Amino acid sequence: MLCFAPLVLIGYALTMEMQQTRHPSTVDGTVIEAQTCETGLGLDAKASNAGLYGLGLQYGLRLLEVGDWILTALPKAGLSYTDRPRHELPMTYQFEVGGQVLLGYDRYRVGLEYWHLSNAGLTPHNLGLDMLIIQTGWRF
Repeated sequence: MLCFAPLVLIGYALTMEMQQTRHPSTVDGTVIEAQTCETGLGLDAKASNAGLYGLGLQYGLRLLEVGDWILTALPKAGLSYTDRPRHELPMTYQFEVGGQVLLGYDRYRVGLEYWHLSNAGLTPHNLGLDMLIIQTGWRF
């Protein structure tokens, strides 16, 4: 069953240049993310000003809790959408995988997330995009 303890994060995505992609599309920019919860099975939705959107499942694992401080890891997988053509993403809809680490104090969070978008080999052209997202936010 999905948990519900909402978390909202705002951050900045940086395009990572992978070896197979000499000149990736620039998708650097702001990202807003909403999660149904940070521990247990939950939903994750993202939107960036570069026209990339994601919706998927995540599973939050509490790694450490000391007083009001917590450290959480969240593996993620789902579907994504791009609203404009890109060399690395030849399809409008593709898949997403990633992971996030959140450090929290009381209701406030800072995070680091890896976000990979790819068509998973459904077309011969499958470079994909990799981003690193630096975030801050709060839990409701």
